[in-house]
Amino acid sequence: MLWEQTWRSYSCAVWFNVFCAVSLKSAALSTGFFFLFAAIAGAQDFRAKLTVTVMDPAGMAIPSAGLELRSSSTSEVSSAKANDVGVYSFLFLQPGTYSLNVSAAGFKPAARENIALQSYQASGIDVKLEVGGGHRQRHRYGGGRPSTDRDSQQGDERGQPVGNRPASGQP
Repeated sequence: MLWEQTWRSYSCAVWFNVFCAVSLKSAALSTGFFFLFAAIAGAQDFRAKLTVTVMDPAGMAIPSAGLELRSSSTSEVSSAKANDVGVYSFLFLQPGTYSLNVSAAGFKPAARENIALQSYQASGIDVKLEVGGGHRQRHRYGGGRPSTDRDSQQGDERGQPVGNRPASGQP
């Protein structure tokens, strides 16, 4: 009988040790995962984001518009092109003041100054470009080859400005 009691108490002690070892490992693992996820969640980026949307006066997107963002404090320049819907996002910007220059073929360039970006901030700017500048193509009403702004300034072979021709195309 003594042997039975000893075996039972030894058996309980073994099971208790196994249970405690598993519980301690689980607790340590759980605590480790908690601190890992807390560190990841606390490591959010402090930098700013600026999304630029480039449009014409009618509000239509201007794809492939050239963008140049300049930091006022460091004079660092980031250049980019707008996507097919006229949008580009400058990511991971240091907080501070910036200036933006926007250009596209057939449009007058535009500039925005004193764009203030703060930590953890996502900002957006809509830029409307005015028509003009560059050599955009225009079609005459009378058919024929397309004329450019340069043709309007120089005139045709008779010296008459192309832009002043009647709609029928007759001289």
